[in-house]
Amino acid sequence: MRRAWIVALEGGPAQAIGIALAESGYEPVRATTGSVGTGLENGALPETVVVAAGAESAGEVDATLAELRDDERLAGVPLLLVLTPEALANVGLAPLADELLRAPVSEAELRLRIARSLDRLGGAGDGERLVVGELELDFATHEARVGGRSVELTHVEYELLRFLATHPKRVFSRDLLLDRVWGYGFAGSTRTVDVHVRRVRAKLGPSAAMIQTVRSVGYRFEP
Repeated sequence: MRRAWIVALEGGPAQAIGIALAESGYEPVRATTGSVGTGLENGALPETVVVAAGAESAGEVDATLAELRDDERLAGVPLLLVLTPEALANVGLAPLADELLRAPVSEAELRLRIARSLDRLGGAGDGERLVVGELELDFATHEARVGGRSVELTHVEYELLRFLATHPKRVFSRDLLLDRVWGYGFAGSTRTVDVHVRRVRAKLGPSAAMIQTVRSVGYRFEP
């Protein structure tokens, strides 16, 4: 199940957000400010983060959003801000959030805003497939095709390709790719990423050029 963090500031509608996320197919996990590590205790990064604040904590919103934005492991993860009406009057536009919502929030609106954020960030959203040139990824069947030809990828190879392809033009370090694809706590070295990128490229043929090496940093997907 997809995981969503709820960062609950004082007075924020965290319980209602948790219910709406669960109804949208997410596993809601409480995380605290200053605790990206705390959110990783049971081993998985989120696919979306929702910050909930009330009037009592309106002054903490900017610092909380900045802290989340500063962690490179959350690159490409939608960051939503849900405010009570009283907090909304004090916070304003909150430019660091991908989406700003006024409580109460329905399941349908929350799902729509997450999908819109993913689309804007280059993520997969609720779509069933991604087509880039001759490369096609089917999210429902976990299949990859190039020019209509099926490409035999292992599970990790597919997830690595999917992650890069759904976050185009963004540069990801090897450490970050280990976190997002292999999972927190993976004991292997960053060399593992290089080996898998090489294998994926070998199987993609002409489409392999879309996976670019950024010297001394990592990799990016360039459509």
